[in-house]
Amino acid sequence: MMRAIIFGIGGVGKTSVVNEVIKAFPIERLLWGTYAVEMAKQEKIIEEYDQLRLQNTAVQKRLQLKVAKLFAEKMNSAPEINYLIETHAALKTPQGYFLGCNFEILQLLKPDLIIVVTAVPEKILKRRAQDQLRTRKDDRTIEEVTYHLNLTSWLAASFAAISGAVLLEVENKEGDIQFAVNIILDNLKSFVQKETTFV
Repeated sequence: MMRAIIFGIGGVGKTSVVNEVIKAFPIERLLWGTYAVEMAKQEKIIEEYDQLRLQNTAVQKRLQLKVAKLFAEKMNSAPEINYLIETHAALKTPQGYFLGCNFEILQLLKPDLIIVVTAVPEKILKRRAQDQLRTRKDDRTIEEVTYHLNLTSWLAASFAAISGAVLLEVENKEGDIQFAVNIILDNLKSFVQKETTFV
């Protein structure tokens, strides 16, 4: 079937969009962060989610590859299933931005589609301020959020070029989540109808 990766910075509403997508389309969601955090907890590296991006990039690279191999094995064992990998294109760490994919990772995952969810920077800051479940100490200004949004788009385009995947960017509009959901659903449906000729 098909494999997709969806990127979006914290507060963009990526998870909310994916929640609606998986209700309407037969696709299995793979949460990269959840797997990486559980691996890190098992190794007693961290105790909570937001501590992961504060780790040395050598640690993150090792965990990243472990997750990618796990996902690849899972997808290869059931190729008839559609998969949607939810993750970040870049994580802000004390050592700089750590990229969510690289050549080796993309070779393992073999995505057909790369999706980027964007939103208005002011709305992102507002959503982050209202999220009491997360501890975020970066991207506190409009300029920082805007840069991270742009970086995500630039990297997603690079990942698509490297992997040969199709690139789709959608805006999660405030008060109209269905706008982004419908665009993504239409795109996903087109992939499972590969024999269709578009005129």
